[in-house]
Order: sequence, then C-alpha cells, then structure tokens
Amino acid sequence: MSCKKCTCKPKIYFIDFRVKISKADFIGWIGNIFFITGAILLAQKNVWGFVFNLLGNLCYLLQGGIVKTPSLLVCSLALIATNIYGIWSWLK
Repeated sequence: MSCKKCTCKPKIYFIDFRVKISKADFIGWIGNIFFITGAILLAQKNVWGFVFNLLGNLCYLLQGGIVKTPSLLVCSLALIATNIYGIWSWLK
C-alpha cells in the first residue's frame, strides 16, 4: 500500500555525541591543556613551561572562583607564585 496523501518523512536515527559542558568545566579543561603542555616543556628544560603552567593555574583560579572551591583557589595561588618565582629565577 502506498501512502499518497501522507507527507511524512522517513525517520532517521542517529546517535547524539554532543556533550553539555558547564563554563567552569570548560575552563578546567583548558587549564589542563595548558598545565600538561607546561609540564612537557619543563621536562624538556624549556622556560616556556613556566608560562604555560602559569596560564593553566590562572584557569584553575578562575574555575575555583566560579564553583566556589577554596582549596582550588589556595592551591592555584600557591602554584601561581611558584611559577612566577620559576620564571624569575630562570631569567636572572
């Protein structure tokens, strides 16, 4: 039988791979990319590793402020200070 009056379209099924991610999680993932890149650069004795770690820690600081996590804020501040000291001591 044919459906002459029906304008229905065939159903197409697909898997939806989109992931809903919060702003804080996105910032955290960006921080992870910076931090891992910085660790690799420091392992290669490259001063830019401190800069990448600093950027990663700034992302973590922002994330900690958004989700209101004091431990992440304190740890990020300590690591930011450590990275600034590392840059300063490398360049002197």
